[in-house]
Parts: sequence; structure tokens; C-alpha cells
Amino acid sequence: IRMVTGVQTCALPISSPCGRLVRVLLGDHTFDGVVSDRGEGFGERDVGVSAEAFGELVGSLEVGRVAGVEVRSPLPFLPPLLC
Repeated sequence: IRMVTGVQTCALPISSPCGRLVRVLLGDHTFDGVVSDRGEGFGERDVGVSAEAFGELVGSLEVGRVAGVEVRSPLPFLPPLLC
């Protein structure tokens, strides 16, 4: 399970995303991760992920920001953490 470093609540419409297991998608690439932060200061629909997870989605860290990333929560939730 990878780390989702932040999710803006517009991207994942739940009041407390911290500790939640989510699925992150970009085209044909996907990974499951645990949200560690509410994404305060992120733009609408922004998602922050660990370098390892970004590499899985995009292939190279040199690309920088990418558009079209989706966050879904079809997975069972872990107990929420305070954040």
C-alpha cells in the first residue's frame, strides 16, 4: 500500500480523509494508498502522492505535475486518523 500524502476534499468528498484507503488512477495505471493529510493548501481536485507512487502512475519524477488523476474510495475504510 502506497502513501497518498494529501487529498483535497473536492477530490474525495468525505469530511475526514486521513487514514482512509483509496484507489488512485491515471489512465491504465492504478494503486491503492492510505491518505495521510487533508491537502490543506492544495488546489481543487489536487492529489499528493509519495515519490514511489508517482513513479508507478507516471513512470518518471521528472514529469512534474500531471492532470487527469482520479481518487476513488471503493475500498473498505480504515478507521480515520486525526489530521
